[in-house]
Amino acid sequence: MKRILGLVSLLLLSPCLLWAGEKEVTLSFSNTPLAVVLDQYALLTGKTVLCQPGLGATVNLTSKPMPKQKAIELIELTLTMFNNFFVALDDDTMVLVSGGGYPTFPIPLITDPKKIPPGHQLIIYQMNVRHLSRAQLSSSLQAFICGSARLITPPDEKILLVQAPASLVRGLLAVQDLVDVPLEQPAPNTPLPKAEKAR
Repeated sequence: MKRILGLVSLLLLSPCLLWAGEKEVTLSFSNTPLAVVLDQYALLTGKTVLCQPGLGATVNLTSKPMPKQKAIELIELTLTMFNNFFVALDDDTMVLVSGGGYPTFPIPLITDPKKIPPGHQLIIYQMNVRHLSRAQLSSSLQAFICGSARLITPPDEKILLVQAPASLVRGLLAVQDLVDVPLEQPAPNTPLPKAEKAR
């Protein structure tokens, strides 16, 4: 009970994170150092939050009262504007990494679309090629790839790996549903009707 009261007091006293009710949060960051934002993110998620060395920024973000999960996703989305992404090291630990180049932390590989996390965490998703060739699917998706997102081609031609924020991966799966479909079969040849002679 003391722990809960202490947490509530900390939330109420924080100048950046205001509890508007049991389930709603108001974000108020004004030229706030990144380290402070990460502390608030840790409070919201209940997870340990680490930061890749060398990352730094000041964050400006204000919001109306919103559900806690939406506030978590808004912080994640805001940090993607600095090309920074959260990566889940395990169920209890998140690390903020730079999207430039190759991350120095392991990125979780996800093969089940139902296990794609909410929000904008950086993941690698194994996309299974269905009907197109991998080159055709890759070409179709490339138009939607931006920022640090990239397509990775392992030896198996039936697999395309997508390294991107979870929100973008969900969008790319929707694109795949539209383009990676069976080709229409040509209609069977039907004989032309015989022309009747004029009388």
